[in-house]
Amino acid sequence: MSVPHSPSNVINVDVTVVDGAIQVSPETVTVRGQNQVLQFKLRTAGYSFPSPGTLAIVLDPAHKAQFPKDPVWHNAQTVTLYDCNTNAAPCCYDYTVNVVDAAGRGLTLDPQIENEGKGTVVAV
Repeated sequence: MSVPHSPSNVINVDVTVVDGAIQVSPETVTVRGQNQVLQFKLRTAGYSFPSPGTLAIVLDPAHKAQFPKDPVWHNAQTVTLYDCNTNAAPCCYDYTVNVVDAAGRGLTLDPQIENEGKGTVVAV
């Protein structure tokens, strides 16, 4: 199943390195609606995502029902992850972000993805 990348189903996640530590924005990625693509963009010069994508963004295999496809490494600054978000109730998933510097030294951060549940509509 191919999911088109359009503004309505892409969630941007900025990844930066500040004072030797990874930061992601948003800190917790909130996913509303089904069939979303999380696009991780590394914004700090001198760092890159390791290839393949399964080394850059790591999820527990137990979460395969919500994240049925492996992360896709597009280039050293972009990795995408498909989230089908089909669970009936809200649920949080831990994941790991890995980046390397020019010398190959790695940095790791363990943030969360919060799926708000199938078809959740949030009042504004």
